Amino acid sequence: MAWIADYGVSLRKKAVLFPDAGSRAFGMVFGLTLRELALLYWEQAEYRAEALVAHGLDGDIFHVVSMISSDPEHCFEADENYADQWRAIALDLGLPDAVPNQFLEKNFT
Repeated sequence: MAWIADYGVSLRKKAVLFPDAGSRAFGMVFGLTLRELALLYWEQAEYRAEALVAHGLDGDIFHVVSMISSDPEHCFEADENYADQWRAIALDLGLPDAVPNQFLEKNFT
Protein backbone atom coordinates (compact mmCIF):
# COMPACT_ATOMS: atom_id res chain seq x y z
CA MET A 1 0.00 0.00 0.00
CA ALA A 2 1.14 3.52 -0.74
CA TRP A 3 -0.10 7.04 -1.28
CA ILE A 4 0.55 9.67 -3.92
CA ALA A 5 0.56 13.36 -3.01
CA ASP A 6 -1.65 15.87 -4.83
CA TYR A 7 -3.92 13.23 -6.36
CA GLY A 8 -7.34 11.95 -5.46
CA VAL A 9 -9.05 8.70 -6.33
CA SER A 10 -12.68 8.04 -7.10
CA LEU A 11 -14.05 4.55 -7.50
CA ARG A 12 -16.14 4.13 -10.61
CA LYS A 13 -16.18 0.89 -12.56
CA LYS A 14 -12.41 1.38 -12.25
CA ALA A 15 -10.43 3.42 -9.78
CA VAL A 16 -9.94 6.86 -11.33
CA LEU A 17 -6.82 8.77 -10.27
CA PHE A 18 -7.00 12.52 -10.87
CA PRO A 19 -4.92 15.59 -9.93
CA ASP A 20 -6.19 17.17 -6.70
CA ALA A 21 -3.81 19.58 -4.94
CA GLY A 22 -3.37 18.84 -1.25
CA SER A 23 -4.99 15.39 -1.40
CA ARG A 24 -3.48 11.95 -0.98
CA ALA A 25 -4.56 9.05 -3.16
CA PHE A 26 -4.11 5.74 -1.35
CA GLY A 27 -3.88 2.49 -3.26
CA MET A 28 -2.15 -0.79 -3.86
CA VAL A 29 1.14 -1.10 -5.70
CA PHE A 30 1.58 -3.97 -8.16
CA GLY A 31 4.52 -5.01 -10.27
CA LEU A 32 3.44 -5.02 -13.93
CA THR A 33 5.35 -4.93 -17.17
CA LEU A 34 4.58 -2.11 -19.60
CA ARG A 35 2.91 -4.69 -21.84
CA GLU A 36 0.62 -5.83 -19.01
CA LEU A 37 -0.23 -2.23 -18.18
CA ALA A 38 -1.05 -1.53 -21.83
CA LEU A 39 -3.32 -4.60 -21.96
CA LEU A 40 -5.28 -3.41 -18.92
CA TYR A 41 -6.01 -0.06 -20.56
CA TRP A 42 -6.03 -0.88 -24.27
CA GLU A 43 -9.66 0.22 -24.72
CA GLN A 44 -9.39 3.37 -22.60
CA ALA A 45 -7.84 6.06 -24.79
CA GLU A 46 -8.60 8.70 -22.15
CA TYR A 47 -5.88 7.28 -19.88
CA ARG A 48 -2.19 8.10 -20.09
CA ALA A 49 0.76 6.57 -18.26
CA GLU A 50 2.42 8.95 -15.83
CA ALA A 51 5.49 8.50 -13.61
CA LEU A 52 4.78 9.49 -10.01
CA VAL A 53 6.46 9.38 -6.62
CA ALA A 54 4.73 7.05 -4.16
CA HIS A 55 5.06 6.98 -0.39
CA GLY A 56 4.81 3.54 1.18
CA LEU A 57 2.96 3.21 4.47
CA ASP A 58 6.28 2.05 5.96
CA GLY A 59 7.92 5.37 4.99
CA ASP A 60 9.70 4.17 1.84
CA ILE A 61 9.59 6.48 -1.17
CA PHE A 62 9.69 5.00 -4.67
CA HIS A 63 8.72 5.69 -8.27
CA VAL A 64 5.63 4.17 -9.87
CA VAL A 65 3.83 4.41 -13.18
CA SER A 66 0.10 4.97 -12.93
CA MET A 67 -2.62 5.41 -15.49
CA ILE A 68 -4.15 8.87 -15.14
CA SER A 69 -7.49 9.81 -16.65
CA SER A 70 -7.44 12.87 -18.88
CA ASP A 71 -11.21 13.26 -18.39
CA PRO A 72 -12.19 11.85 -14.95
CA GLU A 73 -15.61 13.49 -14.99
CA HIS A 74 -16.70 11.35 -17.91
CA CYS A 75 -14.77 8.13 -17.35
CA PHE A 76 -17.34 5.89 -15.76
CA GLU A 77 -20.46 6.00 -13.66
CA ALA A 78 -20.06 5.69 -9.90
CA ASP A 79 -20.14 2.11 -8.62
CA GLU A 80 -21.15 1.99 -4.96
CA ASN A 81 -20.59 -1.78 -4.72
CA TYR A 82 -17.01 -1.47 -5.99
CA ALA A 83 -16.42 1.41 -3.56
CA ASP A 84 -17.80 -0.65 -0.67
CA GLN A 85 -15.34 -3.45 -1.52
CA TRP A 86 -12.43 -0.97 -1.48
CA ARG A 87 -13.62 0.54 1.81
CA ALA A 88 -13.66 -2.93 3.38
CA ILE A 89 -10.13 -3.65 2.13
CA ALA A 90 -8.90 -0.29 3.46
CA LEU A 91 -10.40 -1.00 6.87
CA ASP A 92 -8.98 -4.54 6.94
CA LEU A 93 -5.53 -3.14 6.15
CA GLY A 94 -5.77 -0.63 8.98
CA LEU A 95 -5.51 2.46 6.79
CA PRO A 96 -6.31 5.84 8.33
CA ASP A 97 -10.04 6.38 8.96
CA ALA A 98 -10.33 9.04 6.26
CA VAL A 99 -9.08 6.70 3.54
CA PRO A 100 -12.15 4.43 3.17
CA ASN A 101 -14.40 7.49 2.91
CA GLN A 102 -12.35 9.24 0.21
CA PHE A 103 -13.39 6.83 -2.48
CA LEU A 104 -16.73 8.39 -3.45
CA GLU A 105 -16.28 11.92 -2.13
CA LYS A 106 -15.36 13.29 -5.56
CA ASN A 107 -18.51 13.10 -7.65
CA PHE A 108 -17.23 15.34 -10.49
CA THR A 109 -20.59 17.11 -10.78
